[in-house]
Amino acid sequence: MPTVGPTLAWSSRPASAPRSIHATTTAHSEIIRQARLRQVRLHDLRHTAASVLLAQGVPARVIMEILGRSQISVTLNIHAHVAPEIAREAATRLEGALWSSE
Repeated sequence: MPTVGPTLAWSSRPASAPRSIHATTTAHSEIIRQARLRQVRLHDLRHTAASVLLAQGVPARVIMEILGRSQISVTLNIHAHVAPEIAREAATRLEGALWSSE
């Protein structure tokens, strides 16, 4: 059975041991219940993590590898809604670099 730590959730199983989707979902639900958090799907957590990482400026290639995706286009297409925010930040940084008063 999974245990809940202050910042991590983990299993007593070896990292190389495969888990069925049912076992993973059951373990996730139990961790959420023990922590008294609102139930949320694992898929939603994955999407949120990718969106937050992208918004924080983590390169899409790194996010792609974390998520285990084979193509960067999948990561960028799914999380395209974050792009306008990133584009504004990039424009602000470029403006600062080109027209800095220093």
